[in-house]
Amino acid sequence: MKIVDFRKLKNSFEFSPICLSMGFFDGVHIGHQKLISDVCFYAKKINGFSAILTYYNHPKSILEPNNIPPLLMTFQEKMNFISSLGVDFAFVSEFDEEFASISAEKFVKDILIDKLNVKYVCIGKNHRFGQNGLGTVETIKQFGIEVKSLDLCSVLGENVSSSNIRQAIENGDIELAKKMLGRN
Repeated sequence: MKIVDFRKLKNSFEFSPICLSMGFFDGVHIGHQKLISDVCFYAKKINGFSAILTYYNHPKSILEPNNIPPLLMTFQEKMNFISSLGVDFAFVSEFDEEFASISAEKFVKDILIDKLNVKYVCIGKNHRFGQNGLGTVETIKQFGIEVKSLDLCSVLGENVSSSNIRQAIENGDIELAKKMLGRN
């Protein structure tokens, strides 16, 4: 997997079409793994390239600096695991105030379309992006990108999320955390 700082790209990304999932992917839990599996499958189907878009730092480090969660994985651990899932490219960047202020529409047009040549996106139904989290699945569809949105996964009646995995670990419920992560 090749790691590319997408904000430093001067021209349009040279590989196309890109099939993408985006998020922070802390822990790369079973929900993240489903998104990535879908992106890899679809990329093969259309002779494209699979990719994820993520950040070096947790968005809360900018948006809620007094509420930064402990991370489940280091950045390098996350990249290694995502690479093992067969992803071609990881588009990464620092999440900073400038990036947080980009409108959802500008994010889709300037980054997903103009910089990265994205043709397909697979994200969770609850995924939000852009300034104030106003971007949704519908925002992406408005620009003609094919979008697949997946429902949240659940394990033992609990929604799978990085926050719920952290809570399970805090509560000493390592079995639940392992099931949500899909591994030890």
